[in-house]
Amino acid sequence: MSPRSGLIPQLSRELRRVFCYNFKNLQKLCNSLWRVEYSGIINPIGKGEIMWEKIQAFFSGRGDSRNNGKLILVIDDGEVERKFMAATLERKGYTVLTAASGDEGIRLAQERKPDAIFLDFIMPPGLNGKEVCTKLKSDEKTRDIPVVFLSGSVTPGKVIDCYDVGAEYYLSKPISAATLLEHTRLLIEDAEFGKKQTAQAQE
Repeated sequence: MSPRSGLIPQLSRELRRVFCYNFKNLQKLCNSLWRVEYSGIINPIGKGEIMWEKIQAFFSGRGDSRNNGKLILVIDDGEVERKFMAATLERKGYTVLTAASGDEGIRLAQERKPDAIFLDFIMPPGLNGKEVCTKLKSDEKTRDIPVVFLSGSVTPGKVIDCYDVGAEYYLSKPISAATLLEHTRLLIEDAEFGKKQTAQAQE
């Protein structure tokens, strides 16, 4: 395939297949994922084929076998955000559940007991993120599941509110793939370490 013929349409179709979203808006959302590749595509002199191969490998990767069996729950009323986070995590081998509302998220957390939860701070109508986290942390079935809050607006008061209701982390939107994956790894590692410490203390 010539870098000048069909590269952009083919890339666009692949991205829409993965994320089910408009290509131009998707580029803005996922800029941190592939801005280097994108710069090569719009100036594909001698680089188009290489960039396309890298992007194909990126989307067809089999993930990290160490993450197999790890279940992540994403609770967010934004469809684009849910699909982006699910696709990013699944690419690295995680199993992902998504919920568009607080009530649905609580139900899934109680039924499936995920290894980590990413929770939107504002989700009108219905339960907001603080209320969801409060319910999760007060339930014996879900209180030990680590929670990360996500929000498009960051204020000191909002951050304090998140930690007050028991959340482990707070991240601002838009979240990059690298940040999402790194915090997912840290959350699970911290939780597993805590379980080992508790088990050793009970021996």
